[in-house]
Amino acid sequence: MTIESQGFTDPHSEESARRHNVRLGMKLFLVYLAVYSLFVFVNAFSPSVMEWRPWGGLNLALLWGFGLIAFAIVLAFIYGIWSRVGVADTGEGER
Repeated sequence: MTIESQGFTDPHSEESARRHNVRLGMKLFLVYLAVYSLFVFVNAFSPSVMEWRPWGGLNLALLWGFGLIAFAIVLAFIYGIWSRVGVADTGEGER
């Protein structure tokens, strides 16, 4: 499949879209890495903090752990929406 058949007239536009997507992915990954690293750091060096029960009798470790999962899903949706900027539809799913 050529670049022209994908709707790109300039060969650099596909590359710029790819670079945009890579930068976006790395930024979102670094945000998640920071939140996850803080979680690991608190668990390793101050486990008594994770015993705190802020809501509904559930401890902070459990709430933060499930929050990390939800946060990863939200970041995946953000990437899925924002990464389409500048990328033409290839039409591969339309058979």
